[in-house]
Amino acid sequence: MRLRADKMAPYTVTEADVLWLARAVEAEGAIQSQVAATLVNGFCFQRSRGQSRDLATFVRAYAQPVNPRWYPLGDLYLRDLEGKTPSELKQATAAAERRAAVHSARTTFSAGTREAVIAALNGRATIPPTATDYAAPEIDATGKGYTPLVPPIAGRNRLWARPGAETWAGYVVDATDAWPWLVGVVLLGFAAWRWWVV
Repeated sequence: MRLRADKMAPYTVTEADVLWLARAVEAEGAIQSQVAATLVNGFCFQRSRGQSRDLATFVRAYAQPVNPRWYPLGDLYLRDLEGKTPSELKQATAAAERRAAVHSARTTFSAGTREAVIAALNGRATIPPTATDYAAPEIDATGKGYTPLVPPIAGRNRLWARPGAETWAGYVVDATDAWPWLVGVVLLGFAAWRWWVV
């Protein structure tokens, strides 16, 4: 199965891409279908500009719960420790350990995550085509030139169009009828593998 977009060479999705997309969606919160589609759309937007090599790497850099830079000893984690109280240090360390040991090691996923990933990788996007980014509702990115696409709603990630995406037409998928089953098999296969190994 391949992702396509204007000015972007077709991209073949790998098992690693599916796994890291699912891990990010599981950790990022509502609305899962929008998060999954926005991650894929943002990847295609950047790739069309020569800025991203593969989906898994993009997802890990973008979705902070699975970003290795926030793991214990990661540069963002270490920089964030400066000036923290002992209590805050304990919380920051627990969050870093959770990123590495839980969010980035997950092999079982909720039904909502599986459905969101399957939909995103079949091109059934529930987002505006210009949605290239998402953020917590309290974050205001207008100062950086981003355009809000939905109003802020508590408990839901807010969709944004990054500068240069005003006319972005979004991504499309070259897929066979078997593709939804393939994604499902990949996601269930990781769960079965973990159960068997553990």
